[in-house]
Amino acid sequence: MRVKLIVVLLTTTILHLSASTYSQNVTLKYSNAALVNVFKEIRMQTGYDFFYSDKLMSDAKPVNLNLNNVSLDKALMICFKDQPLSYRIENKTVIVKEKDVSVLDKVLGYFAIVDVRGRVLDEKGLPLIGVSVKVKGSTLAVSTNSNGEFVIKLPKGDETLVFSYIGYLNKEVEVNNNTLINVTLFEANKGLEEVVVVGYGTQKRRNVIGAVAQISSADLKQMPTMNITNMLSGRLPGITTLQQSGRPGADDATLRIRGTSSYQGSQGPIAIVDGVERPFAQLDPNEIESISILKDAVALSVYGIQAANGIILVTTKRGKAQQPSISYDGAVMVNSNTRFPKFLDGPDYMEWFSRAEEMDNEYRISTDQDPNPLTYNKSQINAIRNGTNTNPLLGNTDWIGEFLGKSSTSQTHGVTVRGGTERVKYFSNIGYLDQDGVVANTGYKRFNLRTNLDAKLNDILSVSFDINARMQKTHTPGISPDNASYMNPFYQAVRTLPNMPMYAPNGLPTAYNSNAGYVNPIASVLKSGYQRAETNVFQSTLVFNVKVPWVDGLSGKVQTSFDKNATENKGWVTPYQLMGRGRTQTTGDYTLIANPPGITVPTLRQSYVQNNRVTFQPSLTYSKSFGDHTINALALYEWSRYNSNLFSAGARNFALTELQDIDFGSTAAADVISPTGSSGSTARHGYVGRVNYSYKNKYLFEVALRSDASINFPEKGRWGYFPGAGLGWVASEEKFFEPLKNTMDFFKIKASIGILGKEETLSSFAYLPTFSFTTSPVAVIGGSSVSALYTGAPPNKDLTWEKHRVTNVGFEAEFWKGKLGVDFDYFYKVVTDILTGRSGLYPPSVGGNFPSTFNDGITDNRGFDLQIRHRNTLGKFSYGITGNFNWARNKIILINENENLPSWQKRTGRPIGEKLGFVVEGFYNTWEEARNGSSPSSGIIAPGFFKYKDLNGDGKVTRDADMTFVGKSNMPEIMYGLNIEAAYAGFDFSMLFQGAALSSVALAGVYEGSSGTSGVEDNTPFTKTFYGYGNSPYYLVEQAWRPDNQDAKFPRLTSGGVALSPHNANANSAFIKNNDYLRLKAIQIGYTLPRSLFKSKIEKMRFYVSGFNLFTWDKLKYLDPEMPNVNNGFYPQQKMISAGVNLIF
Repeated sequence: MRVKLIVVLLTTTILHLSASTYSQNVTLKYSNAALVNVFKEIRMQTGYDFFYSDKLMSDAKPVNLNLNNVSLDKALMICFKDQPLSYRIENKTVIVKEKDVSVLDKVLGYFAIVDVRGRVLDEKGLPLIGVSVKVKGSTLAVSTNSNGEFVIKLPKGDETLVFSYIGYLNKEVEVNNNTLINVTLFEANKGLEEVVVVGYGTQKRRNVIGAVAQISSADLKQMPTMNITNMLSGRLPGITTLQQSGRPGADDATLRIRGTSSYQGSQGPIAIVDGVERPFAQLDPNEIESISILKDAVALSVYGIQAANGIILVTTKRGKAQQPSISYDGAVMVNSNTRFPKFLDGPDYMEWFSRAEEMDNEYRISTDQDPNPLTYNKSQINAIRNGTNTNPLLGNTDWIGEFLGKSSTSQTHGVTVRGGTERVKYFSNIGYLDQDGVVANTGYKRFNLRTNLDAKLNDILSVSFDINARMQKTHTPGISPDNASYMNPFYQAVRTLPNMPMYAPNGLPTAYNSNAGYVNPIASVLKSGYQRAETNVFQSTLVFNVKVPWVDGLSGKVQTSFDKNATENKGWVTPYQLMGRGRTQTTGDYTLIANPPGITVPTLRQSYVQNNRVTFQPSLTYSKSFGDHTINALALYEWSRYNSNLFSAGARNFALTELQDIDFGSTAAADVISPTGSSGSTARHGYVGRVNYSYKNKYLFEVALRSDASINFPEKGRWGYFPGAGLGWVASEEKFFEPLKNTMDFFKIKASIGILGKEETLSSFAYLPTFSFTTSPVAVIGGSSVSALYTGAPPNKDLTWEKHRVTNVGFEAEFWKGKLGVDFDYFYKVVTDILTGRSGLYPPSVGGNFPSTFNDGITDNRGFDLQIRHRNTLGKFSYGITGNFNWARNKIILINENENLPSWQKRTGRPIGEKLGFVVEGFYNTWEEARNGSSPSSGIIAPGFFKYKDLNGDGKVTRDADMTFVGKSNMPEIMYGLNIEAAYAGFDFSMLFQGAALSSVALAGVYEGSSGTSGVEDNTPFTKTFYGYGNSPYYLVEQAWRPDNQDAKFPRLTSGGVALSPHNANANSAFIKNNDYLRLKAIQIGYTLPRSLFKSKIEKMRFYVSGFNLFTWDKLKYLDPEMPNVNNGFYPQQKMISAGVNLIF
């Protein structure tokens, strides 16, 4: 109902304002006013335009008017009374001329009206809608229609027409009595006149001093992915992406701007959407006009405490003064895994398992034990291989393929309406996404709705109103497929034995008894229940803009916004029946298993999370040119408040499982999941000032300052001050540069320095004393049990901001009239006062416990961003090549660590996120070597075990003394991209190669087990054969150590049937792999049908096919290089093939 009401109100407003545009009566009240100003008011009230020259109007006399609702004709007669001017009305255009024109000249002038027609196209030959076609030196103008066509009436035919369009370079054309003029406009964002979105405003790229990179909506949509964060991969210099999951609704990429700078807290950038802090990953791509990333201090300082990790600015589309244009974008996608290792099939499993048992028997014989008989014989293996098996306990099932190897389909649709008049402009978009996962019962749906409305109320006041609504629905099985979940379906899939049938003779799913219980991945996703999350988002922004009439160049703006997010989570986990058999059982019958691991009774958990944010931003801007001097200034105040609420409850043991509501759960105390709740509120306010100065567009200066206050710090350190300053020199404007102008059109050197802040703390209110009650009685007083009150860690009243001191130097160059461009920035950042935890005790004489938080960490970070681009047009063929490269390397200068650590284990002087482990020097190849070797773990080490390096030379290998840094962070130091695009005769093509370097991934991870076992290092199914008594990938058994394969890559082949040392489970260099890679990230081929084929109102029809994550070149081979450090399995990254259509009406 609310949405319907809003639509009605907006429609009524638009119609009312549009109707008033064509009113024929005017009201004018002026005293000693310039005639030009009166013309502007008449134009605002009636829609009539005026054609005149500035020279002619310089002779006009001031006028005094007091007219109330008089006709236009009467008003004009009074305005022109006693003026040295006359006028004539032609098709809603008032043509102003000198008064002393003869009758004959008037007649000739009347018949000299010329209709000039034409069409405006872009570089690809497509029509541009809403292009302004204006007579130079006058106010006479028209706009192109939905086919790019225009008609303009000219009094003489020798005028100059100016063609202008947002995002494109202006073009002037002399008419020279031609009646047909066709024009091609070129995108401004490929040149120096590009308007770049910066903090709280825009600047021309040629005048930008800060390190800013921007991408347009058209370039974004060349990436056929459904998450905006993944569209940025390889497209902008300075941004690094890492997508570690392909699950629908959870496939966001982790983003870093210029790498990682601190080892504390979040390292991701803040997103600002249309001036307000908001998430942007799930926006509809059709809504977005551009995305900018701010990288250095002068660009970021206006955001103060939010800016330490960089800022992503998202600008959504707005209306244009043009005829209504309706567009449709739709696509169907087929998704599949980028890469997942092939696991053994049934007979191959039995053969390799038998070989592993023989290896285990070899150990038994060496220790004077009797060998065990092999589990499987050749006749059983051959029967399964040739399809003659009759044993119901045996079979051949590709569990990975059944569970994960199938493709899924997705679809996306969007309808956009855009248009308006000079007074009212509107943009609306409705988007729908339906994304199915390759794993059954995983999926994501999203509905997007946006309306942006701009209304010019008069010459000094305008208003904008934006509404964005979004609904997201995510569903997964009751047993979550996320890799942090113990016994998730991925883990079950690699553990389930392939020599089992999928179903028992009675039709129930089969399972075998692993060391973690009975597992079956298919049943776990089809029968375990569901996890559902529904999120509803409402965002609104109201903006008033006013031009201060008595101060030329001064304008004010008031922006306020209200956002509300609400998420309801509902998780239903229910037992299901399996038919179980033993791990090595080949005879007998199945056993009915009523409860899979960890699920004993039907359980329902529900939670509701709601948060809202209110922001208020009044500001003043001043923009003025004085001869060679141009100044732009901003003063802004920002206030925001964030509130959150959480409530959760649950129940177990439902008598009727069809009724999945808490009321129908058991009321027994043991079955009631106690409700919990929490709420919080934070507020922030700050002041912003910025001044930009330009002299002759040659010498540039910018200074900015923001002061912020945060409740996370004590009063004396609550305010933070974050200045930034930059200098720029456009050397190409100097006289000495003239000889180079034939080659180098533009050359700018820039430098900036400043301080940014970060308010994130280890715990809120760490500067205040805290108290807690024990949860159970600890004493009896007066016959009653009472709880105790105890104090927390001592407060630290000296806490302050984490400070980022950033220096940036760079240059920008354009060659051969913009055909080649180069942007380069080098940066150096020092981070001080990092908030770090500290534990331990002071001597009793100085107070006991340490405070828990201190400002005593220091890091630095350095690197560079580079972009090289080339664009050219050869007749009807146009092409562009853009290369991006960024490198960032950090170093810990000071961190709280044990001073007694050996030098090779200290993090000081090392990059953040490096991985500790033992250095593998090879294998123990004989029993004698193994018996004489050393291990950090207890138990027997055997031939085929890793040989760890004794770093301190004490003759033994220990975790305390011999682990060192053996792997880099998962986040790459280097990311690069090469984008190629071309267009010819309606065809268009784009292709993006994207890569990363200097990072690593651990194939053996941290064990996420049941209570008491989490955090223990362990092998994984990707590093130990038949790990957990499950299956193994082909590469692992084939490359495992055997007496006849001592040049192996993985440890000893074993079935797990003997109690050997967990020696190989320790983190080590062999299991940490280089995950440098190069991808064919995206490719798209499109064709736009000729307009002449359509007799309907279709203005454009384009078909395209796309691919995403199609090919990868790397050294990892079997797993995706962006995979997380794994133990329990992970949802693979996805590749995608899509086909779609774009329509414009």
